[in-house]
Amino acid sequence: MSKLLLACIGALLLGACATGPASSSKEIDPQAEFLAAFDGLEPEEIIRAGDLAAAQGESERALFIYNQAVLLEPSADTWYRIGQVYVVMGQKTQAWQAYARALQEDAEYAPAHEEMGLLHLSMKQAAPAAKHLQKAVEFDTTRWRAHNALGVLADVDKNYVLAIDHYNAALDANPGSAMLLNNLGYSYYLSGNYEQAEVHLRMAVGLDPDYMPAVANLGLSYARRGEYDEAVEILRTAMEKRQAYNDVGFIAYHNGDLDDAAWLLTEAIRISPNYYETARKNLRQVRKAIVNGKRDPSESDNTLMADENPAKPGTVAYRTVDTAALNVRTAASPQAPIAAQLARGVEVEVMYELGEWAFVEFWRSSDNGRQAGWVMAGYLSAVVPDAATAGQARVSQEPGIAVSAP
Repeated sequence: MSKLLLACIGALLLGACATGPASSSKEIDPQAEFLAAFDGLEPEEIIRAGDLAAAQGESERALFIYNQAVLLEPSADTWYRIGQVYVVMGQKTQAWQAYARALQEDAEYAPAHEEMGLLHLSMKQAAPAAKHLQKAVEFDTTRWRAHNALGVLADVDKNYVLAIDHYNAALDANPGSAMLLNNLGYSYYLSGNYEQAEVHLRMAVGLDPDYMPAVANLGLSYARRGEYDEAVEILRTAMEKRQAYNDVGFIAYHNGDLDDAAWLLTEAIRISPNYYETARKNLRQVRKAIVNGKRDPSESDNTLMADENPAKPGTVAYRTVDTAALNVRTAASPQAPIAAQLARGVEVEVMYELGEWAFVEFWRSSDNGRQAGWVMAGYLSAVVPDAATAGQARVSQEPGIAVSAP
């Protein structure tokens, strides 16, 4: 096709091509003029015009042109292009139909198998997705998106060896992808190989420091190796500070490091006591494990957030302030800044105890919200015996919230 004709077709796509002076006495049919531009062209020349329209974001025009080409000469490649345009337009059903037509033309057309698999995967249809994705890599080993999707499916099935093979195959076809390196590193993480996980996650972060999934997974791999401070510092660049402390505390619990878990979770609550119920529930579970002497998570239910009853014996202790004024500090140290002061008789919930210090939560009437911090445990009343509260309803300092004891 001549450069002049291609330029004219491109201009037609933008509605700005004129083949000559327009007659003032006869209105020109734009569609007829549009079709006239394709008279005598070969299908591959029409396809190139469709590619130009698609590249310019003219999806409807691209569909019209591709359909002219497929009418002249049906082919898997043209139907695949039609499917791609429908994907851009967000019309999955039409895309699926176009890919199916491509496979009718050529049952071994790998790009259509890949796209069909990805469409099924987006609809959470794992079995048909795996079938098409496997055919895609069977007919073309360089289909890296199919390899990546098969890796994801293998991870879900906990077949980490197979997942790692697919991610490596994807990287062979598409080297230097932070996303693929992250997925490979996370598969190593899931398999328990934290050393290899860190190697690949560091590579991903090195390629793209702003790729937050890799940053977050790198932080989690540090946590799994017991490097909790470093893990928090890394995670804080990918998520809110309170979430970083909670997530690392969760992993510390599963590592069996209950004291570390408790400290991390107290920090999550202290940073955001009003809005972080997750960390509060997690800390109660950790305290329950400590009180019951279950230092190994495998001895417990192994699930944080499982205890929905805040007054369950051994998980929560309600005490009252037994001094005229009790300082609440930001850390378990007499040198830590004072965050609040409690008067005698104020009820607090003891979330965790560390030596002579207690991490407590209380209702702050000044702004009608929760607050948490560290106090000297010796200035709190004794724990209310379970028998004394059995069968009674206890009301917290938060208005309107009733807590029923077992």
